[in-house]
Amino acid sequence: MAYCNWLSEQAMLAPAYDEYGNLLDKQGQITTNIKEVEGYRLLTEAEWEYAASGGHLAPEPRNLYSGSNNIDEVAWYEENSNVDETGRRTQPVGQKKPNELGIYDMSGNVWEWVHDWWTNGPYTDYPKTDPIGPLEEPFFYIEGNLVSGRVNRGGTWKDTTQHSRIAMREWDTLDRIYAATGFRIARTLFE
Repeated sequence: MAYCNWLSEQAMLAPAYDEYGNLLDKQGQITTNIKEVEGYRLLTEAEWEYAASGGHLAPEPRNLYSGSNNIDEVAWYEENSNVDETGRRTQPVGQKKPNELGIYDMSGNVWEWVHDWWTNGPYTDYPKTDPIGPLEEPFFYIEGNLVSGRVNRGGTWKDTTQHSRIAMREWDTLDRIYAATGFRIARTLFE
């Protein structure tokens, strides 16, 4: 989020986030409508899934992985990421086939943070048009610890084929630093 705000400032756009991670409109007011956000921002979980599945160009039935049902065509994962003597690791983007929208590496390689808070369970009854997930940071208990985190999508170079599926959802706490986590950014187009 800090990077998105920095990039927005470089482009002379209104920042997308306040210090608490709330989305901001062009006037700097908190908004729940991504169409009002001028600056660069993280993809919402819904945007990520739409893009990963190929958007309006998605085949029917939809692919298991972003761009193919054959994971080796489109993803770095546990079985193919050991490409040389240095061992398994994150690979440069664009070496595998893109999906139907021309987007690379949405399955495998690195988990991608999205805007949405994790809700410790399946999708909820939030609005289905441009959803942004819970408005407040939800906390829940895991092994006696009160935790919260944001959703990760896509799987990594060290994960199984299951974790690289478009439908796979994970989460992590915001204070965790992990070499196989990244993010994509989006920007709303204003007409």
